Amino acid sequence: MNVIISAVLIIAFSISIVGTILLFGLPLIEEKKAELEFEHGKNVVNFLSITISDLISEPINSSRKIQIEFKTGILKFSNNSIYFSTEYKTYNKTFEKIKFNKIEIGPGKTNLEFKKISKNEVKIILQ
Repeated sequence: MNVIISAVLIIAFSISIVGTILLFGLPLIEEKKAELEFEHGKNVVNFLSITISDLISEPINSSRKIQIEFKTGILKFSNNSIYFSTEYKTYNKTFEKIKFNKIEIGPGKTNLEFKKISKNEVKIILQ
């Protein structure tokens, strides 16, 4: 009889430990995953910022083609800013003397072309 009670107690204890780990561990894992995705989106914005800054120093009609990818969030170009937004956070880069056409890009792989159309204007083309 003691063996049965011991086995039941061990099983109940094991189930409660697994339940506790799931209760507290999964939300923490999801939070860290969301933070990493946001950091990746920030890196995409910073990469685009460097690409645009390089392009603006070149002659009119110069262009750059790149591919970007992110799993969550939205990337927006509007007036003189690039925004990356997720459900909880937004990151943006603003350019003082550069303007963009308005465009919004969702998650996944996207091919972009950046074309300098005037001294301080860059047109973004989805490909």
